[in-house]
Amino acid sequence: MKKITRILLTILGYLLYTIGVVVFLLWILFPRDSALVWLQRQLDTMEPSLAWKIKDLKPELPLSLKVSDISLFSRGDMENKLFHVAEMSFYPDIPGIMKFERQVPVRYRMQTLGGTIDGVLHFTGKDSDLQCTGKLKNLQLEGLEDIWRKTNRSGSGGLSGDFRFEGPLKALMQGDMQASLKVSNGKVSLQQQILGLDQVEFNTMSTDLEMKGGSINFENGIVDSRLFSGNYKGIVRMAKSLYASSISLTGFFEPRPELLGGLKNPAVSSLIKSQLQDGKLSFTISGTIMEPGIQFRGASGVIDGVLEGGMK
Repeated sequence: MKKITRILLTILGYLLYTIGVVVFLLWILFPRDSALVWLQRQLDTMEPSLAWKIKDLKPELPLSLKVSDISLFSRGDMENKLFHVAEMSFYPDIPGIMKFERQVPVRYRMQTLGGTIDGVLHFTGKDSDLQCTGKLKNLQLEGLEDIWRKTNRSGSGGLSGDFRFEGPLKALMQGDMQASLKVSNGKVSLQQQILGLDQVEFNTMSTDLEMKGGSINFENGIVDSRLFSGNYKGIVRMAKSLYASSISLTGFFEPRPELLGGLKNPAVSSLIKSQLQDGKLSFTISGTIMEPGIQFRGASGVIDGVLEGGMK
């Protein structure tokens, strides 16, 4: 019995050694250029309006694959980056593999916008469907320079949260995604003054969202600022161009004394105070991402003049 056990252990040892050598040689002889061309071609076929550039792809020990300097462009405009990923790594999800399920999970880690996205992805095997979960940690929104520039705005803040996605790999915009997101210490400039403000500054802005069928539904939206608080919900219907996508949001706006006391036009301050219901005004935001419009409604209806009246 001991002899048989020793033979089996010897065979197992040689087998593991052989596998190790093969894996090591495959890693050393990894076809970098061919893999890079294949990956970029696959990405380019997902969405005809977008183009990708990838600087490098290489294996790293133990058993990880690193993709570096990934840039996303609008096709036909290869000068201005829509999005940039400094580095993205893939490696086996050992706890998931040990469950011996049909799908083999892969962990990933993305470094982008000064923060990270960590999660797990796997392919279901059905029409190349992709399932992916992830956590966003402190992505800096000011890094979306091309989006801010094209909408004639500026913005900043740290984005964190988690998400879950499932959909066809070659039509990601047709997939389903649920997410809970929060932006901290943010600000967004305005195309025209509202209550004398050139920009909206807030401590936190959070929302639950669902992307399905080319639309993004927002629920449980909350904004907290030194000057006001608010809540919102609604929908964004995606168009071929991000900036032509339509917005329809509704919510309530609760001005704080710091805001009302800072208005230099007493008539505007009095108007707002007289129209408050339970300390709030309702509002709607409609139009497109490029040209949104906001309308306030108080106790007697739409309030003209809320967009006027500067701060002291």
